[in-house]
Amino acid sequence: MAIKALILIPFGLMLCGASCQTVDKAAEERLTIAATVKGQAAARPPKLVLPDACKAKVERVADSDEPWVIHNWRWEVSADNRDQKAEDCGAYEVDYNRRLDAEYGGAR
Repeated sequence: MAIKALILIPFGLMLCGASCQTVDKAAEERLTIAATVKGQAAARPPKLVLPDACKAKVERVADSDEPWVIHNWRWEVSADNRDQKAEDCGAYEVDYNRRLDAEYGGAR
């Protein structure tokens, strides 16, 4: 009985050697894929930094030769619209970076 076991051991090791190697390659492949996925998950988009021109407010100008009411109405409406766009742009930058910090945690 012991002799049969001793004879079968080398055959078992040969079979395990071939199959264990493929298991190791499969495990190595899974580890490589897992490392890639972990790296992609850890990657973080950069903070959004918009140019100052995006957030610049419009300077108000002095009256011109046209009547004050027409000038004031036309210019103030245009300037107020541009100021609102500047505020929206700045708010978008702050909100985007806040959500980025909340999702990925902390400043980078």
